[in-house]
Amino acid sequence: TAHFTPASATLDWSVPFTVHEDDVYFSPGAYLTYDSAPQFDRVPIYVFDGNSVELVDIVEAPTVPAAWGLLSWKGRLLLYFLADGAQHIYVLTGAPAGTSKPFTRILDTEEDLLEYSDLYSIAGELIIQVAGETAVTDGHKFLRDPATNVFTSAWLDMGHPTAVKYLSRLSAVVSGQAADLGVKIEYRTELNGTTGSWTTAAPNTDNQRHVTAHDVGARFHLLQIRVTFTDATSTDPDTRLESIAATYSHGVK
Repeated sequence: TAHFTPASATLDWSVPFTVHEDDVYFSPGAYLTYDSAPQFDRVPIYVFDGNSVELVDIVEAPTVPAAWGLLSWKGRLLLYFLADGAQHIYVLTGAPAGTSKPFTRILDTEEDLLEYSDLYSIAGELIIQVAGETAVTDGHKFLRDPATNVFTSAWLDMGHPTAVKYLSRLSAVVSGQAADLGVKIEYRTELNGTTGSWTTAAPNTDNQRHVTAHDVGARFHLLQIRVTFTDATSTDPDTRLESIAATYSHGVK
């Protein structure tokens, strides 16, 4: 059940919910910014197991959505925010509250949406309604089809959050690789409370099953990895990210 921005200046959103693995996941609504023109800000997500209610996560919305909601897909629980030109998908990782962010943002797309577009799970595919240049071309799109898709990992501490680590290698395993479909690996670090900017480890590399970056040479307490797919094939190949890996050591090189 998605919930849309109403035609009202009060920006009063509804509350999404879904049933996932026999539990009810829901949000009582969005927190708004505290100013003269309140805007959509953060959303608390709760789970009801039939006996009690527990807070799962409070997610900062990456955009003021036209629609947002919860969706069960391939046995995973998704949280999504849809706006025209910007769509963001999160997955519930199962991490316990307080150890990391249970909802991790995994996909960003930049589609032009139809008014009141929503996200659907059909036959294992994620589908949204998109607007074309004319009414004739309006329709739906698989979220694996856009020209650019981005996977972003959670912040990783490698099980040792207070130890300084040295990053030496990053790699991604890709299935269905294709010519003219680029795969780029980026990373950013947090060290002594300072968050670095995104750095390219492996530039756009097409038609390779293993995309790797050697001799990265970065020290970190926390590490985040981003993989970007850029499709210039015009054939919408079924290319997928199977895994990512980081090779590191403790201390300095």
